[in-house]
Amino acid sequence: MGLQREIVDFIESNRRLGAVKDLDESLDLDSLGVLRLVAFLENDCDIRLADEDITEENFETMRRLEELIASKRKVAQTSERP
Repeated sequence: MGLQREIVDFIESNRRLGAVKDLDESLDLDSLGVLRLVAFLENDCDIRLADEDITEENFETMRRLEELIASKRKVAQTSERP
């Protein structure tokens, strides 16, 4: 299963709204939902987020969340190079 599908499944199972159908649709996560998602990303997906990454804007839509994840992966890959 791809990372995007894992994240969407997690979000859908932890919010009161229906399925995520559009990347630009508001995820409508409350603060507890964001914290759960951060824990999932860090523990299950090995994506490290800094405190300054956890903003309303970064967790507003799936597209914004994917952009954040892509930037974190790029930084991680750059720092792993010898």
